[in-house]
Amino acid sequence: MVQAEKSARGEAVPIDLNIGRALRLVRDFVGKSQGQICRALGWERSYYSNLERGVIKNPSFEAVAKIINFLGISMDGFLEVAQHPEKGVNSYAERILTFVGCRRPNGSDHNGSLPQK
Repeated sequence: MVQAEKSARGEAVPIDLNIGRALRLVRDFVGKSQGQICRALGWERSYYSNLERGVIKNPSFEAVAKIINFLGISMDGFLEVAQHPEKGVNSYAERILTFVGCRRPNGSDHNGSLPQK
């Protein structure tokens, strides 16, 4: 779970989340296109594209929850990727898949292999 960081004086420090980058990383990891997500959720592709590109800086919790639910990723796992997108999904994949028993939207188990680029 994403934890608030503390300053030297014990004050909470805001956590920088890169929601758009994390959406892209998770979508690529699961192997879905923007079009597939938009058709499933009834959204315009331009809206989703703006989320991934960071044009929409603070998407609603409901929007993010719908996307990650469709992709079969837990909120905790998604927030870890959003907090450290430079590490990508690969650094969290084994833990995420083991912890939540990630299933693809079609109901099949994810085989744990990562997409090759």
